Amino acid sequence: MLLIYIKNLEKVNNRVHSDYKFLSELGYNVVGVFVYGSNNYGMATEHSDVDTKAIVLPHFDDIVDFKDWVSKEYHRDEDGGKLEVKDIRLMFNSYLKQNINFTETLFTKYFELNPEYAGLWLGAVVKNREAIAHYCPHKAVLTMYGNMKTKYKQMLHRAPHNEFDIDNYGYGLKDFHHIARLADFIKRYIADEPYEKILIPKNPELLISYKTTPIPVEDAKRIAENLITEAEVLVDEYVMDKHFETNKEVENVLRNVQRTMIANSLKKELLESETKL
Repeated sequence: MLLIYIKNLEKVNNRVHSDYKFLSELGYNVVGVFVYGSNNYGMATEHSDVDTKAIVLPHFDDIVDFKDWVSKEYHRDEDGGKLEVKDIRLMFNSYLKQNINFTETLFTKYFELNPEYAGLWLGAVVKNREAIAHYCPHKAVLTMYGNMKTKYKQMLHRAPHNEFDIDNYGYGLKDFHHIARLADFIKRYIADEPYEKILIPKNPELLISYKTTPIPVEDAKRIAENLITEAEVLVDEYVMDKHFETNKEVENVLRNVQRTMIANSLKKELLESETKL
């Protein structure tokens, strides 16, 4: 088991570094590359993909020419994992939308930062990550619950990511396990456990079995439907019992970081272009 962990750790770190180098060679001004998914939840197996998100800054020509903010996806050949590239403005907007697939990148242990921006990232963004993760609790729990319902539809719908499971077992195992993982997450978020702590499920062995060992499809549907119903009750009570406001300090932190990084990047780019003349 320890050997599998060490090999997986090496695979994850190699992938993060490889993605950083890949994007830099393509000409992106990279802030950092961050892992998301099962590796952050302590539920990766030796067969798990390594999925990453990268934050990039706009170039001077991008702004002058009114180019769309970067939002691109690469599927690299190394392990089948997905690399999502986001302009910093899009990424920060996604943090404010409270989607766990983005917010978790603030807590991952697996990342590589551009040295030019590391100090600001660690000193402002990571320092305030719990506040960012609780920017709008109302939106956070509703988003998680919405993800559960989406995963239930995907669990029973044949698609490229689950066609083998659908054909052989009648449901998507990975989608099924995500429903259970989100149910655990919602309960603990509502109970005010730290975000960093609740990213690691309390029952990882059960959840890993859900995505690796098929059960009768009717049993999977029943378990998933019960989890969704329980979550709906919790979310409804949570939303109705409390008055939530967005955290303006979080907005200011992200706005200041965004402005500072873009400004410094453009200054450097313009200075370098002038020296070449």
